[in-house]
Amino acid sequence: GEQAWNCEFCGKKNLLHIMLSEVPSAGEVDYILVPAAGKARDDLVVFCLDVSGSMCVSYEMPGKPPRKIVEQLARQGGFGEQEMAFPGDCWYITRLQALQSAVDKQLDTLPDSTRVALVTFAEEVVLYGDCRIEPRVLAGGKLESPDVLRSACEAMPTPGPLRDTKEQIRKKIWDVVEGGRTALGPSLVAAQAIAKGHAGAQVILVTDGVANIGVGSLDQPKDVASFNAAKNFYRACASVAQRETVIHILSLADMGENVNLAVLSVLCQQTGGRLDRLEPRRAADEIGSVLDEKAIATDVEVTILCGRPFWLSMAAPSEGAPAAVAPYLSHYVGIARTNSEVPFSFRASCKRDSPVPDVLPFQVQIRYTRPDGTKALRVITTRRHVTRELGKAQEGADIAIVSGVVNKQATLLAAEGKYEEARKLALDNQTLLRDVARTEDARNLVQMYEKEVADICKELDEQNALLDTIDCNIDRLAVQSDSLSVELCMQSEKKSAACSIM
Repeated sequence: GEQAWNCEFCGKKNLLHIMLSEVPSAGEVDYILVPAAGKARDDLVVFCLDVSGSMCVSYEMPGKPPRKIVEQLARQGGFGEQEMAFPGDCWYITRLQALQSAVDKQLDTLPDSTRVALVTFAEEVVLYGDCRIEPRVLAGGKLESPDVLRSACEAMPTPGPLRDTKEQIRKKIWDVVEGGRTALGPSLVAAQAIAKGHAGAQVILVTDGVANIGVGSLDQPKDVASFNAAKNFYRACASVAQRETVIHILSLADMGENVNLAVLSVLCQQTGGRLDRLEPRRAADEIGSVLDEKAIATDVEVTILCGRPFWLSMAAPSEGAPAAVAPYLSHYVGIARTNSEVPFSFRASCKRDSPVPDVLPFQVQIRYTRPDGTKALRVITTRRHVTRELGKAQEGADIAIVSGVVNKQATLLAAEGKYEEARKLALDNQTLLRDVARTEDARNLVQMYEKEVADICKELDEQNALLDTIDCNIDRLAVQSDSLSVELCMQSEKKSAACSIM
C-alpha cells in the first residue's frame, strides 16, 4: 500500500507504493539493475613491449644462461648450440632478454582461458595480436595520428585463448630484436584499441626510454607547446581507458635514468594500474605480481550523501580545481580493485552556534558492473553521533583513515608538481594526528605516517633544489625523477582502512 516516507537527507515527504517486505532492513543492500547477458568474458592481457635500441643494455648474471636464451643466441648468430661458449661462472642478460623471459613465464602462469595480445614498439609499432595472423606494421606519419592508429587496429581479430595461441606467442616473443627509437605513445593507442570493449582488460606497457617518436613524444621539454600537447595526449588516453581498461606502466631503466614516469603516471592513477620500476633480474616475478591485481568491477560511480546541515567535500587537486563542496557528491571511479578508495570529508555548513542534530546520516550509492556483465547498485546507509566536544571527536578519530586521506591528497598534489603545497599539507596534519592518537597502536601508526612524510619531503626538497638549477620555462614534470613518481603513486594506492565495497 501507500507509505509515507520522510527523506532524512533533504527532509522531503514522499508517498511511496511499496510492500513492507520491500523496505530495506539492513544497512547494506544490493540491487541488480541489469542482469548479465551471458557468461563472464575471458580475461584479456595486452603486452606492449619496448624493443628500442636501449633494450640491449646488459647485466651480469651468475651461473649459466637458461636454455631458451642459448637457443635464441644460437639462432640469431647462425650457429649451433654446441658452438656456444660461456666461460667462467657468469653471463650477461639484456633488458630485452629479461623482458622476453618474464613474458614467456607469464604464458605458463596465466589460465589457459586468458586471451593475450602482443604489441612491440621501437621506430615503428608492430601489431602481432595473438600471433596467429600476419603482423601489421605502423610507421612514419601513421604514428602521429591517434585516429589512424585506432583505425589500423579495428580489423584485428579478437585474440584467442592461450590454450590455442601460447606457442605462437612464445615463438614471436623470442624472435623480436632491439633497435631504433621509442614510439611509446603510438603503441599505447594501439594497445588500448585492441583492449577496447573488453571490460577489465589489462595493458602491460614496459619501456626503458623516453617516448621520442610519434604522438605523445616527450623528448623536447623546452618546447612548452609540444610538452603540453604530450601531457594532454596521455590524459586523454587515461580518460578513454578509465571506464574499462587497467594500464600498468613498468620501467626497465636503471636508477638515475628518467623515462618521464611523472607524465605517464596519470594512466595508472586513473585506471587503477601499477606504476613501478622493474629490476631486470627479477622481472618475471614482478610482472606476475602486477597481473595478479585484477579489476573486481568496471564502470564504477560512487555517490555520497550527508545529512543536513553538513556538507561534503572531495579533494580535486587536478589542474588547480577547487575541492567540490555539496550536500551530496558523485565521483566516477571507473575501474575498481580490492584496494580502491574514494576519500572525502565533511563539515558543517551552518554557523558555529547553530543547532546541529544528535545523529548524522550518511549514504553511499555505488553503481558498478561485475565481471560477468551484471550492472548492480550497492547502497550503504549508516548514522554517526555528533558531538561539539573536541576531546570526544578526537577519541573517535580513526588514525588510519585520517592519515590515509591526507596522504592521498598530498601525493596527488606532488604528482602534479605542486611540491610546496603537498609538503605543507602533509606536515600540517602531523600535529592533528599526534593529538588524536590515544592508544599505542594509534601512536605507532602516526610514527609510520611521520616517517613516510619525512621520506617524501626529503625527495620533494631534492626536487625543488633541482628546479632551482634549470630553465624556469621547463615544465616541472619534465624533470621529476622516476623514483619520486613511483613513490608518489605507491603512496596514493595505499589502503587506509579495511573497507570492502564490492
